[in-house]
Amino acid sequence: MMLLTKNSFGTKWRASLRTACRTLAIGSILLAVVAGCGKPTAVRPAPTSTEQRQAYAELPGLRRSPQPWLQEEYSRLRGERALPLQIDRRMSGQENLVPTVSPAANLPTLKSPAGIQTPKADLKTLAAIYPRFSRQHLADQIDGIFPTREMQLGPAELTQAHEILGRKRNERRQFAEAFRHLDRLGIPTSEGLLANLEVLDTIEVGSRLEIIHAATLLADNTPDAAWESLVLVRHVAALCLAEGNYAARMLAAKLHRDIIQLVLAMHNHQQTSSTIREQVFESVLSDAANWPDDSILWMGERAVGLHTYELVRDGYFLSLLSDAEMAPLRERNILNVTARTALRNVDNDQTFYLQTMRRMVEATAMPYAERLNLASSMQAECESLRGTPQYPLVAGMILLTELENGIILQGEDKALWLALVTGLQQAHHVPRAEANVNPFTGEPFVMTVDDDSVQVECRWGREKKTLVLRRFPPTAVPLRTTRSQDRQSN
Repeated sequence: MMLLTKNSFGTKWRASLRTACRTLAIGSILLAVVAGCGKPTAVRPAPTSTEQRQAYAELPGLRRSPQPWLQEEYSRLRGERALPLQIDRRMSGQENLVPTVSPAANLPTLKSPAGIQTPKADLKTLAAIYPRFSRQHLADQIDGIFPTREMQLGPAELTQAHEILGRKRNERRQFAEAFRHLDRLGIPTSEGLLANLEVLDTIEVGSRLEIIHAATLLADNTPDAAWESLVLVRHVAALCLAEGNYAARMLAAKLHRDIIQLVLAMHNHQQTSSTIREQVFESVLSDAANWPDDSILWMGERAVGLHTYELVRDGYFLSLLSDAEMAPLRERNILNVTARTALRNVDNDQTFYLQTMRRMVEATAMPYAERLNLASSMQAECESLRGTPQYPLVAGMILLTELENGIILQGEDKALWLALVTGLQQAHHVPRAEANVNPFTGEPFVMTVDDDSVQVECRWGREKKTLVLRRFPPTAVPLRTTRSQDRQSN
């Protein structure tokens, strides 16, 4: 688990990576030597205070733009409550852009009354539960023992897991206490690419520790006790899923993969009680029923883009680039001229970006395959302009690099979750009026069902995964899942 720089899907943590690069630059001036000029080029450090960052969320440059289409789009976005500060207010619960996530207050060992809600999350305090100076080392230890198949741990891995869990007992309790009552994270779009996303690293480490804890309980033949960890990690994943932030959405998908493996292991374990199996099934149905609309991600990303163009207008283009992105510009002796060109063409650049993002938001009503085709054509259109005066530097280099990956991420994540729903329904003999459809292919999931097992094949693009679940006699598990089943089918 390399924090801030990559995930299991092969796409980069764009927002987190930029945060990491900027963190290293705060308080100092990055100097990039432009070959041939003999003088260092000062890269203006990005604003460090929340007040400075949020001032750009007022979009002063866009409001002063002489470009008629930009003025019209600004008015449309304001009317749609889609500007950065408006998005923050809607995401905070002041307006119902996304339903709040119900607190996970039913963790028996923590002895807290149900229904308690904490004030708005302090992201810095949450991030500090697993401090930065030791977080990467802990992440590497987790990677070394993390169960990848049926939540099984070998003897050595099990011993080390108990040692790590023992050392981190206090941090695990702090993590559970801090996160289980939250109804949203509240990552601010009003700070754009400058928002501190360090909390996501703590969420990843804390959640994967809980998964390891659950795996030790499965190994000890006490699978019912793993329910508490499942509740907590599901809740944290739901918090990430509800954010209009690309890095948070990527983390939600990564956690969902771990959760699915834990659900399968608990469901299939010989010692799991029928009561816990029912609760697991109900929880999976509930999460499917409360899945946020995909447009939330792209609306949030568009708000981040609006903030980014304000920074470019104020001379911060180079501070938004990573070292890897600046390197080829430096080698070609065009670092400074690229920054000047980005500033000179900012209105046309932003016009291209906002036209593209409006199509992305509207496309969320389409099947994933159609969305992917649209995103591919839009990225190809952007790429076709490279090397011409019309190339949108900000959009092409910073903001529109993950359209296809984002759609694949959303489609794959939802398809796997609905495949799990489908398998659990068959395993528990729960009838449905119609078959669950793979949202990526638009076709019903391919299943193999016999008296003892269910296999559900989930495909997305050229990839596929098969979920295998034990099947029980119709009378073995008394289900009370009608309510969640009805919600999921609507």
